[in-house]
Amino acid sequence: MKFLTIAELLSLIDTPNRTGCQKIYKDNKTLFQTVQGSTNNHQDWKGGYHDHIQEVMNIGKKLFELYTSFGRDLPF
Repeated sequence: MKFLTIAELLSLIDTPNRTGCQKIYKDNKTLFQTVQGSTNNHQDWKGGYHDHIQEVMNIGKKLFELYTSFGRDLPF
């Protein structure tokens, strides 16, 4: 099991949505990597927002894989 980067995760999105998501990430990457996730709670460090998004996307990928392994049809 590999923890994927945001760029790797975005490459898994179907087009045309992939293009828009990759553009938002590319245009704002420095901001994502430097802002905190909150002011005084979880992800309260430089780059915390980026870490949070990456973690949640990895969790979502694993949940998708788990559900589809049970035969759950997820149309995305």
